[in-house]
Amino acid sequence: DGPGDDLDFAAMVKDMQDILVSNGGADPSQEEDEEDELYMDDKHAAALAGRFLLNGAEVPLPVRDSDSLALKVEALRMYLEQKLGTTPFLKVYRRLEALSLDDDEAEVSREFLAVLGSDNLPYLQLIHQLIVCEENLNSTA
Repeated sequence: DGPGDDLDFAAMVKDMQDILVSNGGADPSQEEDEEDELYMDDKHAAALAGRFLLNGAEVPLPVRDSDSLALKVEALRMYLEQKLGTTPFLKVYRRLEALSLDDDEAEVSREFLAVLGSDNLPYLQLIHQLIVCEENLNSTA
């Protein structure tokens, strides 16, 4: 756990806030452009292709390259529930989905730390990738 971890976490919270803000935009065409920009980094691009990264390494899931994104997303959900436990996973998942600009970043960080513990904080990035993919699947359904 180095100083970069805090920056990664802050960036993830910022990403989530940006997603929430862009989803609340009044101009749908502008909203789509902003979302496209959000998903252009390597981590989002990999996730949307069904490759999920934890600390820069691909998470080994029991899926094939030819499997659908929906199947890969479900495999990631099961992986996270196994690694974190169902209750902690759901608490963090629901909290990430409910993030708003009004949330205090330090308070949210403390909430995640209390639920996950410091050893499991890196899994936040996977939960974030899961939510991004689910939103993508839901928007194209």
